[in-house]
Amino acid sequence: ATDVDGTISVAVNETSVPGTLYAWPNPTTDVLYLSIGNAIRSTARVEVIDALGQPVSVLPAFGTDFIRLDATGLSTGAYTVRVTDGTVLLVGRFVRAAN
Repeated sequence: ATDVDGTISVAVNETSVPGTLYAWPNPTTDVLYLSIGNAIRSTARVEVIDALGQPVSVLPAFGTDFIRLDATGLSTGAYTVRVTDGTVLLVGRFVRAAN
C-alpha cells in the first residue's frame, strides 16, 4: 500500500509461521524438549503416540515456545508427538532409548 506521503508499507501477517516442531535430545532416556516456536500461542494439547498408534500420554501446554516432556515412564521405542491448539497441528518423532 502507498501512504499519503508516498512511502510504501507492507503488512506482514505475524500469525503465518511454518509449522515446525523440534525435539531434542533425540534419542532420549529421560527428558525431551519440544520447541514449537511461535506456531501455537494459546492453550495446546501434547499427545505422545506409540508405534501402534495408541496415545500413551496427553498433557496441556500453555502458550510457550518450549515444552518439557518427561519420557522416563515410556517404554523403549519410537514415538510420535503431536502438539495442537485445535487450529495448528505440529507433528514430530522421537526415540525413547534404554538407560
